[in-house]
Amino acid sequence: MEEIELIINEYAGNARTKKQIPALMAALAEQYTFATTTYTKQPGDARDAVAAVVAKVEAASVKPLVVVIGGDGTLHDVVNGLQALGQGDIPVGYIPNGTGNDFARAHGIPLDPFAAVAALKTARPHAARIGKAETEEYGTLYFLNNFGVGVDGGIVYDTNHSTSKAALNKVHLGQLSYTANILRAVVSQKAFRSTVKIDQPVTIDNTFLCVFTNHPFLGGGLRLFPDRAQDWHQLSFVLVRKEKWRLLIQVLMAILSGKSEHRKLGHVKANRYEFSTDAHEHIQLDGEEYTSPVHAVLTQVDQTMLLPIQ
Repeated sequence: MEEIELIINEYAGNARTKKQIPALMAALAEQYTFATTTYTKQPGDARDAVAAVVAKVEAASVKPLVVVIGGDGTLHDVVNGLQALGQGDIPVGYIPNGTGNDFARAHGIPLDPFAAVAALKTARPHAARIGKAETEEYGTLYFLNNFGVGVDGGIVYDTNHSTSKAALNKVHLGQLSYTANILRAVVSQKAFRSTVKIDQPVTIDNTFLCVFTNHPFLGGGLRLFPDRAQDWHQLSFVLVRKEKWRLLIQVLMAILSGKSEHRKLGHVKANRYEFSTDAHEHIQLDGEEYTSPVHAVLTQVDQTMLLPIQ
C-alpha cells in the first residue's frame, strides 16, 4: 500500500468530529500505511510537521504524499509550509472536518469526512491554482480560498471570536455562525480608502467589501459570483463600495440567495493585482486573521492536490 504523511487537527470545527478521528484513520488504513502521524494543537504546528516531512524525504529523494484531516485553516498552514519550502509539487489529500470547508466545496471534495476518504481511492494529482500575496508587512502568504479586507475580514474576526460558533459546530451548522455575524459587521463597517492596480492604479474612497479569491465560495458556502464566471487560471477580485443601506441590503441578499448578481457587486479577473490600504481594517486569509495597513502584490501559483475526477 502507498505510504502517507498524515496531519490531523482533531480540534477543527471546534472538535465537532473529534470522536470520528479513530474511525477515519481506520478507513484510511485500508488504503494507506502511515509513515508519520502528527496531531496539531495550535496554528503553526502543521507547518512544522510539513518541514519535518520535507527534511526527512529530501535525504531519500522520495516524493511524499501528505494527507490532512482538518479545516481550511489546517490546510492553509500545510500549503503555506510547502510553498515556503519550494515544495508545492508535493501532493496533498484533504479530508475536511472544519467549519467552512470552502476549498473542498470548490474542488468537488466530499464534505462528509468518510466520503472524502473514499474519494481518495480515485483522486488524482492536480495542479490547483492558489493565491499568493507578497506583502510588505507579513512577507509572502498563500491562500487556497480568499484574501479579504474590510467587511469580510470583520465577519471572520467576529465569527472566530463568537461564542455561538462552537455551539453551532456541535450540531453541524457552524457555517451559520459566519452568516449570523454578517449583519453586525455590515452595520459597523465603515468605508475606507484602498488602491487597486491591474493596468492602472484606481483609488477607491468608499471601499466596503474587498476580496481576492481563487473560487466563488467564502464563509462556508456563500457565493461571491456565479459558477459560470469562474476562471481557474485567473484570480478574481470582488468589490462592493459603501452605498446607501437600501443598496447594501440588496447586494447582501443577492449573495445570500446564491445568485450573486447585482450591479453594485463588482467582479473582475486578472493574473496580477497590486493592492494597498493604509486604513486599519481586518484582513482574513482562509479564515486566518491579519490587520492592515497592508501593501500587497497578488498572483496565483500551483499547488498539487489530490482531487476527485470530475
